[in-house]
Amino acid sequence: MNSQFKHIGFAALYIIIAVVAWFINMQIGTVVFGLLALTSIYQLFSDKIVEQGEEK
Repeated sequence: MNSQFKHIGFAALYIIIAVVAWFINMQIGTVVFGLLALTSIYQLFSDKIVEQGEEK
């Protein structure tokens, strides 16, 4: 459960930074932090799938 909050927190932080980078026209920052946010979201869902598999 703690790792889920960590993934959500990092995803939110990366999304905020990506939006700010987009507004100041920093394309590299937008791409990098956007990809980091997608990676955090992917890890969140993969952790949920692993936890569901362990419960069965």
